[in-house]
Amino acid sequence: MRFYNSLAKPFTPIAISRNHEFKPQPALTDTPLASSLLADEKRREAAAERHPLKQIGAPEQFAELTDYLLSDVAKFTTGQIFRPDGGLSSVRLF
Repeated sequence: MRFYNSLAKPFTPIAISRNHEFKPQPALTDTPLASSLLADEKRREAAAERHPLKQIGAPEQFAELTDYLLSDVAKFTTGQIFRPDGGLSSVRLF
């Protein structure tokens, strides 16, 4: 992450935002890849309960964040790490 953040400063003068290298670090998301886990309602509820927001991520939520970071609206935002994980990274699990 330090390397990623260090790229923000040298590229800023030529208007290349490091957000264009956005690499999502999402938590469990309701996608075909997670369908076997989320098909069971009991497991779905248990997974949602682990997140502070008490929900499973939706692909649209990550698409909206990506759209923002690639837009001109975000041109003043650079060198940031975004974790769309329902607050999971803000709590200790152990």
